[in-house]
Order: sequence, then C-alpha cells, then structure tokens
Amino acid sequence: MSSVSSQQRSSRFQFGLRESYVGLLFGLKDGTNSLASPFWGWLCDRHRNNTKHFIFISSILAFTSFFILGPFPGLPFERTVGTVILSLSLNGVGIGGQQVAGVVDAMREAVTAGLPDQAGLHGCVAGLWTSLSGIGRFTSRTGSGYLVDTIGFRNTSAVVVALHAFVVSDHHHDARTTAQ
Repeated sequence: MSSVSSQQRSSRFQFGLRESYVGLLFGLKDGTNSLASPFWGWLCDRHRNNTKHFIFISSILAFTSFFILGPFPGLPFERTVGTVILSLSLNGVGIGGQQVAGVVDAMREAVTAGLPDQAGLHGCVAGLWTSLSGIGRFTSRTGSGYLVDTIGFRNTSAVVVALHAFVVSDHHHDARTTAQ
C-alpha cells in the first residue's frame, strides 16, 4: 500500500472528510508548488549568485512542512485539518523552490565547470534533472509507503525530517563555502 493511499484513507477517517475534500488536500501541495515556482524562477533570475541560498531556504520550508505534518514525535500537538493545510502548502512552496533553484544552480555549475552556455547544454541538464526527479519521486513514494506500513506515519515523517535536515545542513555548508 502506498503512503499516499494510506494517508488519504487515514485523513478521510481521522477528520471525517469526504473523498473530494481529501483529494483537494492532496492537490494543495501541487497547487502551491505551481503558484510558487514562477516566484522562485523570478528570484533566481534576479539574484543569479544566490541559488544555493534559495535551495537552503526552500529546504527549510520542506523540512518544516514534514515537521508539522507528522507531527514530529514529541511535539505537543496533534494533526488537524489546519496543520495538514499549512504543512502541505509549505511543502509545495519548499519543493517548488528546491526544483527551480536546483535546476538553475545545476545549469550554472555546468557552465562554471567549462561547458558551453548553449541551448543544448541547458536541454541536457533539464532532461537529466527531470529524469532524476522522476526516479526520486518513485523511490521516495515506494520507500515512504513501506515505512508507513512498517513504523507508522508519524515516525516516517521523522525519518523524512532527518533527511531534510541533512539536505539543509549540506546546502548551508555549500552556500557558506561558495560565499567565501
């Protein structure tokens, strides 16, 4: 059973929501991602040398979203419709920032490494980015489904928080190294 379907069923029963409202909740992440991505693109265009900082900021948003969604074990509050809406919205904005700033940074790094700043390079980087993102979505959903079935949703969110904490610390270090 996938984590999405088990979470949909859990949300339906936990909050007494109809399936259509549960579907809207799950579309919220993609909706906020779609709305935030052009903003992240604008930021990356306007501040070309700060893409690593934008990856860092967006990673903090994604980290925070899972911290709230679980909620993280030990936090003194339970999951409510409001916390689900907040966390899915933060997740959409955060993932959008990671995707947009990440691909812009990958293209910039390729050019900095001496590759030609041409459409072919940008197409290759964008294609690799899209392909690897798809592999990441597949493996993360498969792995999270297994973890939800094995250790429960709250503990699975703690694992995801730990992974995001690693990304945040790695990009913080990378951004500080680049700035020096």
